[in-house]
Amino acid sequence: MKTLLSLACLSLASQVAVGQESFANRITAGVSIVSTQGDYRDFTANPMGFGLEMTCDLTKNPENALNFRGFLNYFAVSGKDHDVIFNINTATQKVSRGSTSLNGMSLGAEVLFKTSSPKLVPHAGIMLTKWSGSTSGFDDLEERQLEYDSAVKFGFRVGLDYSITEHAIVGANFGLSEWRSHRDYAANTANPLISKGFNPVNPSWVNITCRWRF
Repeated sequence: MKTLLSLACLSLASQVAVGQESFANRITAGVSIVSTQGDYRDFTANPMGFGLEMTCDLTKNPENALNFRGFLNYFAVSGKDHDVIFNINTATQKVSRGSTSLNGMSLGAEVLFKTSSPKLVPHAGIMLTKWSGSTSGFDDLEERQLEYDSAVKFGFRVGLDYSITEHAIVGANFGLSEWRSHRDYAANTANPLISKGFNPVNPSWVNITCRWRF
């Protein structure tokens, strides 16, 4: 909440700095297709998801080499049923079939870089992500032990925006965030959740976005 209030204050202050420009002209909102990468895909067994995104320019001067903006996005991947091998002990394995869905809400700030074309805007920034998930189909033992970390996690993203028109924008970005699924389990070979896609999980994903500038 404090981070959100700080971004709002910076945004209002920058509005004064740019004079008569409408505040709405500095906001974009849209949808995205999420392509899961790394152990994010291992975890859900689903290569695709969806997202929603909003950005707000904190500074907006075409003469600046660097400008800044805040962003808020939500993304979700519904899990597909797949087999997971749980190591009951060093000599015994158990196959359980089910699905795990994962979603996240990210709040962040990023730098916008000036290029020779005003239509192309590379960007890079940091974010805080709140993760949540759910399982279905696994045995009670595995479901009880698969606890989801509720702490906010740190991450970053890099990408490129292209302005088709004054209002229509398409873009792509790569994001990577911390999470976990009991990191301490990975060092304990006797734990039943020593399984790829469960210990640990540091999700990464690619967003293809379409946004509208108001």
